[in-house]
Order: sequence, then structure tokens, then C-alpha cells
Amino acid sequence: MTENNKTENNKPSSVPLDEYTRQGEDEQQYGSPSFGEGSPDEQAQAYRDYVARRRECLAAHVTPEVLAYLDEEFQTSLPCFQTRDPLTGQSMKPNPLAAALRDGQREVILFLKHEIAMHKKQKNATPL
Repeated sequence: MTENNKTENNKPSSVPLDEYTRQGEDEQQYGSPSFGEGSPDEQAQAYRDYVARRRECLAAHVTPEVLAYLDEEFQTSLPCFQTRDPLTGQSMKPNPLAAALRDGQREVILFLKHEIAMHKKQKNATPL
């Protein structure tokens, strides 16, 4: 039994690790594209199809309520470097790790908003 084959509570798993990592199966199930095959036009079309599927999935599952919850939960409207405690208003020493974390959380939310906006734009666009 290897270290990688243990569960969170440090007990050996009854399922071998190989069961979870079957090559190719996840790519087929989740539609992960292979951009390296075919002509450049085929590769570009495969990538556009992949992006369209990703945006469609995000638009279907990430609702405005979810985005509002994430904004509130991670306080992404605040500046990354805090010099005052947002709850008490008292001065505090800036924490670079907390700033990096908040910046990353903000980027994820901005990415989700961008992808959903692009999906709506593509959905409303008329084909040429």
C-alpha cells in the first residue's frame, strides 16, 4: 500500500489508485479536446467548439445568485491589501498571503462573469 492510496483519515483505501486514474476515459466523458491533431483549421474549430461548450456549461450552472454569493463570501469588492479590519474598522498589518488569496478569488469571479457574458453575446449574435 503506497502513501497515495490512503484516504483523508489516513486509512488505506479499499479501491486501488489505478481505478481513479484511467487514461483517456475522463477526456472522453468530459469532452476534453485534443488540439494537436488535424489541420490548423480543424484545430481552431475544435478549440472554438470546446470554448462554446465550456461557456454554455458555465452559463447554465453559474447563476447570478451564485456570483452574488461568491462576491459576498470572498469580499472581492474590498481592496486586496487591507490596512483596516473590514468588520471592526481597526488598523491591522497588511497580510500579503490574504491579499494574494483575495486577488485570486476576484480573478475567478471575473473569469466566470466574462465567460457568461461572452456566452450571451455569442448566443445573440447572428451567424454570417
